Amino acid sequence: MGVGFDEQMLSRFQRSNEDDRTPEQQGAFAKLGLDPDKLETESLKDALGQVAGGFDQLGDPADKASAAMTLFGRAGADVIATLGSMQPKPRSARRL
Repeated sequence: MGVGFDEQMLSRFQRSNEDDRTPEQQGAFAKLGLDPDKLETESLKDALGQVAGGFDQLGDPADKASAAMTLFGRAGADVIATLGSMQPKPRSARRL
């Protein structure tokens, strides 16, 4: 994947996206506006892209950090920037 992801974080994310997810994990997906059951049908890359979009929609940095830690573990807050780099940039930003 990209810089910032390690096997442990990806494993934790994949477990959080399984049928036996905790209420906290359900809440984190809800904060991101995502349905984890639909994410299960996506490739890991596509699912992470959707999660990145969900983080972009959250305005509160504390909510972002909380959701990231729930889905990716203790280092989850560090993953937000990496996920953000997966999002396509608007044309105006690409010219800068």
